[in-house]
Amino acid sequence: MVTRTLLRWLLHSRRRFYTVLICALTIVVVASRLPDAIAATAAPAAAPETVVVPAPELQNSAPAAPPAVTPAVPPRPPMEVAQQFAVLWAAPQTSPAQWLAQLMPLATEEYGAVVLAQVDPRNVPAQAVAGPARLVSRSEGTVVVAVPLDSLSIRIEVVDVGGGDWRVADVQPLAEA
Repeated sequence: MVTRTLLRWLLHSRRRFYTVLICALTIVVVASRLPDAIAATAAPAAAPETVVVPAPELQNSAPAAPPAVTPAVPPRPPMEVAQQFAVLWAAPQTSPAQWLAQLMPLATEEYGAVVLAQVDPRNVPAQAVAGPARLVSRSEGTVVVAVPLDSLSIRIEVVDVGGGDWRVADVQPLAEA
């Protein structure tokens, strides 16, 4: 009797039926993800306590030398970054993994991970750089450079990613006028 009354109430209208159905599915999905959320927020097990015992000091020891400071590599100008990128980009004889590894330090993280990772160097339509990079435009934080290759010219957009560190953000074939 209760089942019949419940079914009659549920099927009274389509809107009520679909509303109850969506609510039930939402509860099921939330309930299935709840144990994962609880496990993720639970405190990790305490690591065993580590006791550090200082080493005994030696008598008559010489003072320790200060740590060597490696000189910071000065940031390279955007024209140089674009020229080097073009030289490495137009190298179809390089294996895809080596080609990507050489270009990644010169490219933004997004461009390297999204675009360059999908390119096969054998499909690059050039073999070598044919001339020096030429400045096309410059604005704050962005430099556009044209580099002539043996079979076409490319437009390289170089951006300042902070601290004067310039990286390639885009490469496109340059439309010849």
